[in-house]
Amino acid sequence: MKKISADYIYPGNTTPIKNGVIVYGTDGKIIDLLNPLETEINWEEVERFNGIICPGFVNTHCHLELSYLKGEIAEETQLHGFVKEIISLRENFSDEERQNAITLAEQEMIENGIVAVGDISNGSSTFKHKEKSQLNYHTFIEVFGSDPKIAEAAFKHSEEVYNSYFDKERTSITPHATYSVSDNLVTLINAHAIANNSLISIHNQETASENAFFKEGNGAMFDFLNIAEKTNNQFLPTGKNALPS
Repeated sequence: MKKISADYIYPGNTTPIKNGVIVYGTDGKIIDLLNPLETEINWEEVERFNGIICPGFVNTHCHLELSYLKGEIAEETQLHGFVKEIISLRENFSDEERQNAITLAEQEMIENGIVAVGDISNGSSTFKHKEKSQLNYHTFIEVFGSDPKIAEAAFKHSEEVYNSYFDKERTSITPHATYSVSDNLVTLINAHAIANNSLISIHNQETASENAFFKEGNGAMFDFLNIAEKTNNQFLPTGKNALPS
């Protein structure tokens, strides 16, 4: 059993405790949190630190496999421009460069106190790395396809990626965004999520054109994805914002 203290202990669910003491076992699990105003402390048993001790941080939305694009994307392009840049740049990097970027990105997270990550994956390039990582990952296998005709093929690919993951308790198939999954594809994702009691992640409200897409059937994302042609001009606006739609 060990005891540590700092100027403040920030539990996250209560007021910070000045000179608080954390008691934890050899397995790293916290046994107790002591307030010196309420409990007598034998300070000779306590290892003291300057600053604040707090719970580890959670990076709830990460794209670890895209780490190689850090600093490569132009700013202020709007979302459709951002997507275009990713498509144009993604083939310019070797597997070694991608893996090195993944390693550096994860180390940056660790150095900044992150202990758990919700990570979006389109492929399996991060899987071997995650299997031996000290971070706790939940991997969201992201699927997209705004064309109803490719729904089954798109889902099949995501299912193959899902099946290759080393821990089924910590992965799930999830939609990319409201505007990038057809109704057919949503149905397939939903059935898989229900069958596996899955967590879901979805990009939402990243650009105003998401709402124009559904409310009016127009806008930058609607045009960029060529929805009118993909649906034979049968797309019906809902009159509602993206997520309710």
